[in-house]
Amino acid sequence: MSRYSNSKKIISNEFTSELLVTRGDKQVSFLTLPKMGVVKESDYNSLSIKYHTWTQGDKLYKLANTYYGDSSLWWLIAWFNKKPIDASYSLGDTVEIPTPIQNVLTIYKRINNLNI
Repeated sequence: MSRYSNSKKIISNEFTSELLVTRGDKQVSFLTLPKMGVVKESDYNSLSIKYHTWTQGDKLYKLANTYYGDSSLWWLIAWFNKKPIDASYSLGDTVEIPTPIQNVLTIYKRINNLNI
């Protein structure tokens, strides 16, 4: 199941009405951001946290590749920091990188009631 599987249908406002006419569509769908469960203090204490200062050129997928060896796990860093996209970060922000990755995945699955 995708983290972005919940979508919101918008069919009636000036922008979407005009867009529908020009495209010949019946409705416009916008994806909503996933809900980010809260990490309990006990879970937080079970992790080793590395700190990274956000600098020019940083991307979540680059951080995931550096710290996890897998760029596709960028969303775990975003989830843990409650900032879902690169644009949510500003120069100088401290980004918490939770490790080890297996513990982070276990906590994520439990918080979000996933049986993956």
